[in-house]
Amino acid sequence: MNVLADDGWTQTRINVAGNPNTSTETLDYMSDQWSPHVKRAIATNSNTSVETLKKLSHDSDKSVRQLAYSGLKQKGEKPIDKPSKPAKPVEDDNPGKYMSADFDPMEYFGLND
Repeated sequence: MNVLADDGWTQTRINVAGNPNTSTETLDYMSDQWSPHVKRAIATNSNTSVETLKKLSHDSDKSVRQLAYSGLKQKGEKPIDKPSKPAKPVEDDNPGKYMSADFDPMEYFGLND
């Protein structure tokens, strides 16, 4: 699973993140990836640690925050606070965001005018 955690295809990383056999350590490592799709799968995996869920509960993606918050509640943990939107999206610090499914290069480069 560790090798597949760094696969170039987002769908492969989503599958690893959602796999019940993926280790807690691998899930924690993957939680630093830019893809909200991967982070959603991590937030719903029962092997995800409380610490990783707390980190994800402050993600820039609203659905990641909500899933992480729900995961914490399922583990009987009371988060310090409710999920909130960070002041600056994490993706702004990651150039990989332009590989996101949400990125539209035609719009970004003004080619659709």
